[in-house]
Order: sequence, then structure tokens, then C-alpha cells
Amino acid sequence: MNAEQLRVFHDFEPMPASALAGVLARGHCLRVPAGRWLVRPGRALASRLYLQAGAVELCDAVGWRPVRAGEPRARQPLYPGCAAARTLSDCRLLSFDARAADWLVGADPADLPGVPEVATDETSWQARFLGSPLMQRLGPAAWQRVLRAMTAAAHDAGARVIAAGAPADGCHVLCKGRAEIRAPDGGPRLATLSPGDLFGEDALITGAVRNADVVMTAPGATLELAADRFEAWILRVVVEPLDSVAGRCLISLDRRPRAEWCVPVTEVRALAARLPLEGAYAVVGGTPRERYLAAFLLTRRGLDARPLLP
Repeated sequence: MNAEQLRVFHDFEPMPASALAGVLARGHCLRVPAGRWLVRPGRALASRLYLQAGAVELCDAVGWRPVRAGEPRARQPLYPGCAAARTLSDCRLLSFDARAADWLVGADPADLPGVPEVATDETSWQARFLGSPLMQRLGPAAWQRVLRAMTAAAHDAGARVIAAGAPADGCHVLCKGRAEIRAPDGGPRLATLSPGDLFGEDALITGAVRNADVVMTAPGATLELAADRFEAWILRVVVEPLDSVAGRCLISLDRRPRAEWCVPVTEVRALAARLPLEGAYAVVGGTPRERYLAAFLLTRRGLDARPLLP
């Protein structure tokens, strides 16, 4: 395998050519015969595994399923990302020590080249944002891609970062100061934001206008990610639709029979705080965009939630 062929894997696709040779030098090529465990159930590995050739069987949220080299799932790491894995044929894999994996894909959040400069002495926002359950669903290369594409802006106290009724053209991360989400027309405070919080994504997912104001309560700064990049790099990666709800608890956005929970999409955040993290959930009912929003909000809490396809 030459260095340029690493681009078949999403983690390495955006890396400059000058970095790929160094990545390849730190990996180990493994040849594993058919019928062997790669990841035993209940075990954790200190490695990151990528499938170069052959076929494996993975156990993940949808159960056991075959994955072959070159398929979309094989462009992601086999592990982490599954509970167990075994080879179906002779396989060739690329393995990296987990301690080196962050370096390999440029994941050091305090020193990512190309990340917009923010006038702040607070660095904990990066650790909080990148350590969130949502961002942990992405690979470190995706973190790098997201942070590099963000646009920085400074704000005075009292400034409106988002105005109710405006079109949704991006989402934001607060990286300095404090802010509040407020009901329109001087209404009450709905939530308080701290550095590292993501906000403004609801309207992006539903396609609606902004339904609340976001106002700075102290001088600060934000980073904005454009709508198209949010959808391609975050939403479509962390929210995978289902074609069957078999084996999952049902969350219905209307009153579907046999659903364990029936709530409107406006109450999904409150529901997310009560659901067991070890469960697997399917979102049904409502519109397709509402199902995506509900699944996204549940995923932000660290839940395994996916929307049912139309």
C-alpha cells in the first residue's frame, strides 16, 4: 500500500500529501486468516483498525453484518466503532496504536494548524466541544476539518448572535463569554450557553427560520460552521437512517402504536435527559426532517438513536 492509497479511509482523506507518508510509517499491516476474532465481545483494543482487503463481520448497533473492503462502512475505522468483529475471509488490515492515533489524524485540539484564531485565554471550550458525545462520534480528522472551516467572530455584551425569524445559514460554537437563548420579542430565557456549547442547529436540520434569539450576556467570541458543511460533515455522519426498527425502542413524534415514548419534537431534549444511555432507539412519526432533528438531539446526549427512513 502506498501513502496516497490511505485516502480511501475518511480519516486520512483530507490530509496533505506531505503528511500521508508519515502516517503510513506509523501503521502496521496485519494479515489475518478467515475465521479469526479481531475484536472479541466485551473486550477493548488499544488499536485503531482499518480494513484494506477482505471481508469481516461486525457487531454494532444494527447487529451482526458483513463488511467488505471498499464498501462505505469500510472507509471508517472498523474499530473503534463496533462491539465485536471477526474475519469472514483472509484479510489485510492497517493497525495503529491508539496512543498514536490522535497524532496520525491531527487531532490535538490545542494545536490544530489552520484553526481560526480566537481572541481568548480560555482553551477549555475546545476540550468540552470535542469531548462531547456528538463530536466523539466523528473521527479526529473530521474534528480538524470542522474546526478549520469555522469562521471566528467577536461579540460585545448584548449582541444578538442569532435573531428569531432569520434564515438559518450556519451553526455556532461559543468559545468565550456567556450567552442566553431567549424567546422572541423579549421573551423569557430558555437556556444558558457556556464555552464549548454548540447552538443554532435546530433550524438547519428542520429547514425552518430561527425560532429564538441568542444574546451575549458577556463579551465573547463564537465560531460559525456553514449550513452545507454542518449537514455533510456532522449531521449525515452521526445520524444514520434506519430501514427497519427491529430490536430498537420506539420514540414516536406522534402517537404511533407500540411506541415506548410519544413526544412532540419540541420535547425531545427533555426526554433525552431521562433515557438510559445503554438503550438503542428508533425515531418514527413526524416529518423526515423532524425525525433527523430528534435523532440528532438524542445523539448529542450520547444515545444510540437513528431515524426511520420515509
